[in-house]
Amino acid sequence: MIFIVLIFAQLSITNPHKAVIKIQTAVKDTYLLITKSSPLTFEITGPTWIRIYTRIPWKKEFGKTAQYKLILVKDDTDEKFITKLTELSKNAYLNGIRVSKWRSFYVNIPDGKHKYEIYLWKAPADTVLAKINFEAPKNYKEITPGAGYRQLEIIENERMIKYYRFDTKNPLKMKIEGPAKLKISVRIPLKSGNEQATCTITVTNNGKTLKEFTFIATPSDVCQFKDTKDEIPSRVSHFTINLRKGVNNLEFNLRGTESALIRLQVQQ
Repeated sequence: MIFIVLIFAQLSITNPHKAVIKIQTAVKDTYLLITKSSPLTFEITGPTWIRIYTRIPWKKEFGKTAQYKLILVKDDTDEKFITKLTELSKNAYLNGIRVSKWRSFYVNIPDGKHKYEIYLWKAPADTVLAKINFEAPKNYKEITPGAGYRQLEIIENERMIKYYRFDTKNPLKMKIEGPAKLKISVRIPLKSGNEQATCTITVTNNGKTLKEFTFIATPSDVCQFKDTKDEIPSRVSHFTINLRKGVNNLEFNLRGTESALIRLQVQQ
C-alpha cells in the first residue's frame, strides 16, 4: 500500500487517499478519506489546538439528515466517540457527487509528540472526508437565562458543567444585548442507555424565526448527572446564532421530546 505523508507545520499525516472538493465552482478544498479499512493516522507535537472538519458523500436515500460516528484514539489508549448529524450541502461537490455540509470538532493536543487515529465507526456512506486545521476554540463567556429554570450539573471530563432545563410547555425566554455571537449547547435527559430521540429547537427573536436546529440525541458514554441517577444526559450538540445590535428577545421552543438541557455562552 502506498502512503502519502503530508506535513503541516507540527502535523504529520499518514493516509493513502485524498480528495478535492469543489465549492461554488471557484473554491477547492483538499480532504483526506477515512474508510472502515483505512483510518486516518497522524502525529502532532503540542501543546496546540486542531479543528477537524468532516463531510460525507451524499445519496438521495439519506433523506433530509444523516448521522455518522467516528472514534478518535490518542496514543493507542484514549478513545473518544464523535457523533455528527449533517444535511446536504447546496454548493459542494466531489467529482460531480454531492456531499454533506461540514461538521467539525476540536482536539486539544497536550505537550509533547502524540499519535492520533480517526476510525469510521458507523455511517450511511462507506467514506468520511476529513480536513485538519490548526485552530483553537473561540473564547466564550457563560451566561444564565435568568430565574425560573431548573439548574442541573453534569460531570463532564472531571468538570462540573451547569445546564438549564426547559420543556415543550414552558419555552426558555431571555433578553440579550447585541451585537453578539451566542453559542448554544444542548443535551436531552434520557431515561435509559438505549433511548434516542430526534429533536428540534426553534429560536425566535422578537417573534421572528432566527434559527431551527435539528439533532439526534443519543446517550453519552462519558457524562452523568451530579445529583440524579434516574436519567442519562445525551451527547452534546452545538449551534450558534448571530444577534443584531440592540435588545434581542429570544425564545427557545422544543419539539420531539418533553424537555431539554441548555447551556448558553457569548463569544468575547
